[in-house]
Amino acid sequence: MPERSIHSTRAAGERRPAGTPLVVGYYPIWLANGGFTAASIDFSALSHVAHFAVVPAADGSIQLPDWGPFPEPALIERARAAGVRTILVVGTGDDATVTANFAALARDNATRRAFAAQLATLVAQHGYDGVDLDWEFPASAADRANLTRVVIVLRDALGAGKTLSISAPPTDDHGRWFDLPGMAPVIDWFGVMAYDLSGAGWSTIAEHNAPLYPGRSGEPSASGAVAYYLARGIPRRQILLGLPFFGQRFETATRLFQPLTPPTPGSAPDYREIAPLLGNGWTAQRDPAAQAPYLLRDGTPGLISYDDAGSIAAKCDYIQAQGLGGATVWSLGKDLLDGAQPLIESVRRLRAG
Repeated sequence: MPERSIHSTRAAGERRPAGTPLVVGYYPIWLANGGFTAASIDFSALSHVAHFAVVPAADGSIQLPDWGPFPEPALIERARAAGVRTILVVGTGDDATVTANFAALARDNATRRAFAAQLATLVAQHGYDGVDLDWEFPASAADRANLTRVVIVLRDALGAGKTLSISAPPTDDHGRWFDLPGMAPVIDWFGVMAYDLSGAGWSTIAEHNAPLYPGRSGEPSASGAVAYYLARGIPRRQILLGLPFFGQRFETATRLFQPLTPPTPGSAPDYREIAPLLGNGWTAQRDPAAQAPYLLRDGTPGLISYDDAGSIAAKCDYIQAQGLGGATVWSLGKDLLDGAQPLIESVRRLRAG
């Protein structure tokens, strides 16, 4: 059977009405192993929970995780009781094997259809409300064309009433390998990962992890990522801005925008690991241009760029002012401090309207 033309599929994102912004919180399967279960999720701040993740194989089959409970019926049941939809994530970030498997299965009509059919079966079997693709990242013109073919086939396999979304890069470095206008008619939203914009492992300058605006000329930013998608013709309501509940730590930096020779020592600590450092050997700073906080270690090198409740609130206000579709959160649980979740509390303003 030949693959359907993109023009014969429903215009998913174009038909989503304006209204309360979406908030999609990623819930990695392994969180339950550490005690952050479905009962820990603040569903009042969310429209969707993205259950992360199952893994594609090169032959189009789906590999179920062995690093946490799956399926997790309590997650879907609790979400449904709160009026929140649950979507199944396919892919595990920038894992090289997963990236290669996506490219392999996407090359052939038969494996594309096997992939779509198995996903549709999993969604129906476990009661998911949609699928979120996490291919990080297509890397060629062939990959770009094949990804579009995958989403068309998957859209048809899922049928009416199920969402189809995709995690998307923040800049043209990887974004050029996404056929954004070609996918837009069948994608409900693009989750723009406007974070990891700087990091010790790869950056030549100790910049912000996820500034709302550039802190200096030429710095990548969340607003720059939005402008990129708008310039490529994506409607505002199909853009969900990624909010990181983690930061980037530079062990050798003594100031913001310090030149580096990568890779340098560093890590990506959760907010729950960063917040207790304030006043305990680290001094809080704020970049007013970027609308982003950072910490400097007292007396010795060390810089942490991160988001706090204030910078998350500024991004949520930006989302509303720009008329965007909403936000994604990577990830739930990273802000859990003494029973409170201050960053997801800040995100709740989007659902309050």
